[in-house]
Amino acid sequence: MFLRFFKPLSRAVVMVAGLYWVTVLVRDYGPRLSVDGSVLFTDAWQQWGVLLALYVGGLIWFCWRWRVDVQRAKHRALEVKADLEKRIAPGERELQLREQLTQWRLQTQVEGVRPTFLLFDLHASSTVDLRIERVGRYSVLTVSGGFLSQAQSRCWQCLLDELKGAKGDRCALMGGLLLLNAHKLQAVDGGQDLQALNVRERLEELACAIGKGLPIQAIVTHCSSLPGYVPSIMGLQGEARELAISFPLAANQSNLLRLAERMGNRLECLDDSLLDRLQKEPLTLLRTQLYGFSPLWRQFSEQVQLFLQTVFHDQARLQSLRFSAGDLVEDAQGVGSSTLLLRTLQRCERYGVWRTFLKHAAGWARAHARLCLALIVAGVCAFVANHYYHQARMLDNLAEQQAALKTLLPNVHQGGLERLTILADMVDVSQGNSWLPNLRLSQHQRLVTLIQTLYEQALSEAITQPLANALEALINDPKADTYDSLRLYLMLGGQGRLDLNFVERGLKSLSDQRLPHPQRDWLNAHLQPVLQSMRTNVNETLVEQARVNIAREPVAQRAYRQLSAVMQSPAHKELSVASEIGAEGLMLFASRSGQSMTRGVPWLFTREGYEHLNPRLVRFIADALSDENWVMGAARQQDPGYVRTQVLSLYQRDYVRRWEHFISDLKVAGLNDPEQLPGRLERLSQEEGALSRLLQLIDRETRLSLSADNTGMIERLRAHTVALTAPLGATDNTQGASEPSAVAQHFASFHRLTESVEGRPGLLDQLREALAYAGVYLSAREAAMASGLSAPDVNALERLNTLTNTLPLLIRPLLSDIVNVGKDWVREHQSVTLARKWAQDLGPYCQRVVEQRYPFEHNASTDVPLEAFNQLFAPEGLLQTFARFYPRRHEDQSTVLRPANSALEADENDPLILLQFDRAAAIGKAFFPAGAAKVRIDFELSPVTMDEEIASFSLVVDDRELSYSHGPILPNLFTWPSQTLGTRLKAVVTLLDGRTVSQSQEGAWAWFRLLDQGMLSAGPSADTQWLTLSFDGYKVVLQIRNGGLEQPFGEANLRAFRCPYSLGT
Repeated sequence: MFLRFFKPLSRAVVMVAGLYWVTVLVRDYGPRLSVDGSVLFTDAWQQWGVLLALYVGGLIWFCWRWRVDVQRAKHRALEVKADLEKRIAPGERELQLREQLTQWRLQTQVEGVRPTFLLFDLHASSTVDLRIERVGRYSVLTVSGGFLSQAQSRCWQCLLDELKGAKGDRCALMGGLLLLNAHKLQAVDGGQDLQALNVRERLEELACAIGKGLPIQAIVTHCSSLPGYVPSIMGLQGEARELAISFPLAANQSNLLRLAERMGNRLECLDDSLLDRLQKEPLTLLRTQLYGFSPLWRQFSEQVQLFLQTVFHDQARLQSLRFSAGDLVEDAQGVGSSTLLLRTLQRCERYGVWRTFLKHAAGWARAHARLCLALIVAGVCAFVANHYYHQARMLDNLAEQQAALKTLLPNVHQGGLERLTILADMVDVSQGNSWLPNLRLSQHQRLVTLIQTLYEQALSEAITQPLANALEALINDPKADTYDSLRLYLMLGGQGRLDLNFVERGLKSLSDQRLPHPQRDWLNAHLQPVLQSMRTNVNETLVEQARVNIAREPVAQRAYRQLSAVMQSPAHKELSVASEIGAEGLMLFASRSGQSMTRGVPWLFTREGYEHLNPRLVRFIADALSDENWVMGAARQQDPGYVRTQVLSLYQRDYVRRWEHFISDLKVAGLNDPEQLPGRLERLSQEEGALSRLLQLIDRETRLSLSADNTGMIERLRAHTVALTAPLGATDNTQGASEPSAVAQHFASFHRLTESVEGRPGLLDQLREALAYAGVYLSAREAAMASGLSAPDVNALERLNTLTNTLPLLIRPLLSDIVNVGKDWVREHQSVTLARKWAQDLGPYCQRVVEQRYPFEHNASTDVPLEAFNQLFAPEGLLQTFARFYPRRHEDQSTVLRPANSALEADENDPLILLQFDRAAAIGKAFFPAGAAKVRIDFELSPVTMDEEIASFSLVVDDRELSYSHGPILPNLFTWPSQTLGTRLKAVVTLLDGRTVSQSQEGAWAWFRLLDQGMLSAGPSADTQWLTLSFDGYKVVLQIRNGGLEQPFGEANLRAFRCPYSLGT
């Protein structure tokens, strides 16, 4: 004991000796010490004040050193113990436990923060040391009673280490649950006391590792083992059946002192109705249990109280005690264990967080009180010394400035700026620049007030009045911004809300325009004092006149102009082709106006600018209108909602205008060289090419939704609606729905361009595919021309042109240029090819097919083959294809290249040639419905009337037959041609006398030959014709109904057609 005390005593001797010598110095030599002529320690109270502070500081230091030595000794002991435990190899159960806890921590980090609770299942028979379960959003670590024994101390220490380390992973322990078995608590053996002591020791270790005040919820299960518990509980009403006892924020021992009494009081109401329940109960066994339950419950309450008093001291806080009839599988009262456990976890909050914090803070302060007191004493001494030093220096500087000011007093008007400079320096000196606060004594305060008053007077004479005069002149100037000038004028007059930043900018701008150079520099250097001292007299007449002039402009327009000025920032770059697409965009696109491709849409009119503006718009409108109310007067107040709507409308109008100009100004670069067009089309058709990125950029930047100010309220209303309709089986169909803005509605066609439809390619994919096909088509035509082969049959440019016509109007010129240049290039090559082909093949072929053949020659015996007829007159046939490139058939002669052929040039102005092309087009419309590639006519044939001498009429066309015997009238459907190799047609009439008269035709044009033998006339409707057939004077009238728009039967163009270039020969 003496040796333990000797070490602190030796340190105390050295400290006492030092304090003794300091005392001698202060008492003997203190009166002789002076600083700047001031004696500090002349009086005894001054000497003993300093010495007392040193004595207290020395005592604090001594106690602190003693406490530090004790803590170091404990720390060394713990290190030795930990080192010994590390030397012992961990067992299999410890390794398994560490692996299980590591997996739990990793899973918690992946899934997110999850509150953790520790459940002590004291009477569980499970051999598993630790079970990790998830109950709702909580993570529950269940340990068995055997895990808490002394034999498993290493495993328990391992669990504590992991729980302590879990604090860094934000999954710290939030509370604990103590699970007791009512049947085991009634046991008479001494095992319960030993188990309670083990739990108490574990809770103390848990408190050392986690911290004291951990809330614990105690649950007593298997209460149904108490005879009469279930029927007695069922006698309670409502929430009284849930036996739960909560404890206030106090010491555990004081809370548990009356636990048995509180448990008895919870069931006291059962004693009042016991007699009635015994009379109503028919079973003797239940009556016995009900009668003896009250004494049994009081005895059980005492056992629970003794057990909990043994377990809890002050290491953890018992928050509540609950009772359950069954186990954790199902409660006999009908409450699921998971529900009971989840409700218990939700109520297991860690109360007293601030109280715990203050308790720990007070403990730290008590442990370091000596150091804190020493720091306080040192701070007070430094403060006093700084105050004395500062006061002495300030007085010296003020004396120097006062002497300099006296030299300028005779020339006040000439030395106004110098006088202001000196007064400003005096103000700075009097206010002080020390990093420690100064004692503001009354004399010092009066001196500072006097200097400040003189400074403000000089400031008003030299700067304030000239600025006020200049501001009034600016308000009267019609070319200036009257609103901002009036706002600044009223602020300086003491009206409205003072915005120092606005006033500072306004005065700085005003001084740069109206003040001389010396005054301007001085004002810019000392602007803050001017803002605080400048007050002008408001001219009400001038203000009212300015308000009338300003009111001519709408409030929304003025607010939008202010908003645009505020939101414009040079830090935000414009959105352009160069910034968004890069070098590829610069190579493929150019500006129609010749503007640089680095210029584009300002940042304010981009999606990012809109998302930056939208949440701030309401606040900005409110601030603008608050200023508007006092700047323009209360009589000119505006509705904030209306102004916000108008401002947003103006913004969206400019947004649309900016993007329309950006889109319409774009063009594809390099179209003046058609030879490079296939390569450019290939690059434009790439999936991640410049065109796709450009259209996706336009789609993204023009998808603006309405204001998101009420998003939270809308979401709450939607959630409330879903909650109300969920029991009815309704579904929420408004999820993700948002009303588009005017910008989104204006550019809706662009949005459809980039949208994809399930099961088929989107319009953008079709456009890329069409561009790729067009590039391949042009390359193939160029290769065919070079090798002398025929060009591809399919014209991909027409497909691209058709698709371009479905695009939005703004983007059409961008692709129409490609189509027009490609068509010009194709016409240039195709005209040469067609002219050569007509002279070599097409002209002679047309003459061979048409001349001396039926139906072009009425009396010809040879028919035109249907295949040859298809090749000539089909919509994509030879004549129609050539007609598209024939001169004088197009209105725009500048875009059509004439065939380089002398025969064509000779007949260019012949109207008969143009007439033959028109007749060929009419034949194609009549014989090729809906642009079919082969001739086909579907018609309905029905009898109308026939002579009375005829008994019956029949028409047989291949396998189809029409019969008529004076009724009934049954129409038949026929198709021409019915057979590819020819048609057999036979019309027969049978007279009343038994004679038969027939007409027959064969060949591909047999039906038309039959029509030539009869007489065609117009029917009762536009789509019908009547055919009159004569059989030796006996007549039969048939009605022909054609489903097409044109009437192919009796077509005059068919008889009059001749090959175009065979007319002049």
